[in-house]
Amino acid sequence: MLEHRPPTAPTSFDERERQLCLSFARGVVQRRLTAAAIFFLESMRPMNFVASQGMAFFSPIVNLIFSSESWDEVQSLLEKREALPYIVDLIDYLEYRGLDGIDEDLV
Repeated sequence: MLEHRPPTAPTSFDERERQLCLSFARGVVQRRLTAAAIFFLESMRPMNFVASQGMAFFSPIVNLIFSSESWDEVQSLLEKREALPYIVDLIDYLEYRGLDGIDEDLV
């Protein structure tokens, strides 16, 4: 039987970016949207940098409504090409392993 190992965060990620990815992946798995989220993220992989630039463009408007800190964190995360593959791997791992007792594997 193959061992399903926890994904390794890219070295360019800081602790806050790792936690942001993990909380997103947990939310997807808790809502049982794994297949839809993986399909969407894989199809948007070539566009992640363009999406981050769109977020930067709309930032002044969005900051009137939402917290600018979280918006800016997501925008800077999407600028990194390795972000979406890491998030997909996290979602896949959490779905396989379950949400109980995973903190020690991923931190």
